[in-house]
Amino acid sequence: PLALVLLFLTGVGPLIAWRKASPASLKRQFKWPTLIGLGCTAVLGIIFWGQVGYWALTCWGLCAFVTGSIGQEYAQAISARMRVHDESAIGAFMTLLRKNQRRYGGYIIHLGVVVMLLGISGSVFNYEHLENMNPGDSVQVQDYRLEYLTAVPITQQHYGGATARIALFRDENPLAVMEPEKRIYWLEDQPSTIPSIYSTWSEDIYVILNAIETDGSATLKIYRNPLVNWIWAGAILFALGGISILWPHPQRPGSEQPA
Repeated sequence: PLALVLLFLTGVGPLIAWRKASPASLKRQFKWPTLIGLGCTAVLGIIFWGQVGYWALTCWGLCAFVTGSIGQEYAQAISARMRVHDESAIGAFMTLLRKNQRRYGGYIIHLGVVVMLLGISGSVFNYEHLENMNPGDSVQVQDYRLEYLTAVPITQQHYGGATARIALFRDENPLAVMEPEKRIYWLEDQPSTIPSIYSTWSEDIYVILNAIETDGSATLKIYRNPLVNWIWAGAILFALGGISILWPHPQRPGSEQPA
């Protein structure tokens, strides 16, 4: 709840002019971001009806609202500079970052927060499955299929164990061979599990080898975590926004005031 309140404020803040707000200006500023937020909430609510709760829908709607407010602020400022100073869109964008770093660099930070919270909200689609498989067996995990190929023993000086080889398919298209490990460190008599991860920008697939039985079967725990990497993407945007704010731009005599 607190994160959603902060998310809402990141969208409201840019739309309220300090000491210049009036009912007419507020109505004009809030119109399109609000419509975008409500529209996205309605569309996603229909698509994922019965699959997600109101917290996720609220988060997605607020993310759309904040993105709309940021886009509106940039569009208005860039359009004004292109009209008054005859600049290109990219040139106007760079000028805004140079002449008013705190404001327009801050919007990049806001966008980073949006992307991070979208990544966190992907947890509503997390999926977990536990399966015991013999070599040659397959298990269907939503639209992925995992086939247990074999297990390879590990014999090292300080530890032993086994590596399971798992073929990963999506819609019968081969994607990867995943190799989770189970180790036992001799000195500490300490078991250790090393998961295998297949990662894309849309989701991560984790395979954990819980145990290898004496008959060669393997007990696997499989996780599907959507949007995990969006958290990293948001953190990168957040850092870029901070850099754009802190980047030194020497002032030239007679330079114009920030837009």
